[in-house]
Amino acid sequence: MKKKYKKLTYSALTIIILLFLIGCAKTNLSTDLSEGSLNKIITTYWTLRLADKYEESYKYESEKGLPKFNDYNAQARLIKRIEIKSFSIKKIDIDSDKKRALVTIEFMTLFPPLAHKYFKTLLEDEWIYEDGRWQHVFR
Repeated sequence: MKKKYKKLTYSALTIIILLFLIGCAKTNLSTDLSEGSLNKIITTYWTLRLADKYEESYKYESEKGLPKFNDYNAQARLIKRIEIKSFSIKKIDIDSDKKRALVTIEFMTLFPPLAHKYFKTLLEDEWIYEDGRWQHVFR
């Protein structure tokens, strides 16, 4: 009887510790609204897009107005018509309510007709904070 009680105590203690750890991890993910956190997410998103990892970048998209994956994939691939050497995040403006951010990204692009010179191209991206995480608004 004593062994059974001891096993039950260890099991209950293990479950409590796991629930605590899961709760801490979820809290850290869902409350980080900082510019630094968003910067990392944006960098990851565009790195995936430019590496043709559309299934992975699709997970960063907001469901609002998001096409089905096949349509997303076709639209996302259009960017490959332009050679992109690099990108950098120039500005992040997070609204005061921390629910929306406008991001300016600079791409170094090579257009086929002018294949000898790179141009700086600016893109304004929109990100929204919903369901506990930053999500890209696909246009």
